[in-house]
Amino acid sequence: MWPMDLNATKFVSDTYDKSVNPAVKRRSEPVINLMMFRTQLCAARILLLSVSFLILTATKQMTTILAAQGREPVRSEVRDNGWESVFFREINGRAQIAKLDSLRTTSLGENDLELRLWIGFGPTALKGFVIKRHGARWSATYLKPIRRSSTPGDDQQALNEPKSGWDGFWKHIADHGILTLPGSNESNWTDGESFVVEVKRGAIYRTYMYDNPQFRNSAEDRKILEIVDIIRNEFGVAR
Repeated sequence: MWPMDLNATKFVSDTYDKSVNPAVKRRSEPVINLMMFRTQLCAARILLLSVSFLILTATKQMTTILAAQGREPVRSEVRDNGWESVFFREINGRAQIAKLDSLRTTSLGENDLELRLWIGFGPTALKGFVIKRHGARWSATYLKPIRRSSTPGDDQQALNEPKSGWDGFWKHIADHGILTLPGSNESNWTDGESFVVEVKRGAIYRTYMYDNPQFRNSAEDRKILEIVDIIRNEFGVAR
């Protein structure tokens, strides 16, 4: 006769008791629930790590693709200082009429550039200049102010080469600081004429604003007014 295994007998007995005794079942349920919760939590953590890894991998792949195409993800040299949300509501509306995409998100070649100068805001109808260089080819467009008396469809004008030639023109406004002026964070005027500059070179985008510089007397305010006058005179656009 085989010797009796006391441990095995106890296991069978306990199992039997649990199967027929509800009280034992109730005592075991919290332990089982805790184990299930820990299993689910572990699975959720694994899923989160997997998703994070996939996002990181996709970002690296996109960066590699853009670099291979001679492009980079868009970088901004300035942060929204509060005025952008106000001024760009009107800018985005006028850009949409002109069928212009947001310059901030537009992809440009490494050596390409685009300048947008917006003039107006407040009670003054918004107008602007769009100057582009794609490779060695330049172009410029004047976005006319839209008023009630404006002729539908006559809201912009392709401009001829500037009087100083493209290279001379660009050097002139660059020397006056079109790329380096810091801009102003103050926007306290409700009338007059304000100026917003958007410029993008390759993947680097920058925007800045001067609010009613004609009523101020700083060197920077005078510079932006001089730049606007240069652009008007070079392309023969009346004030």
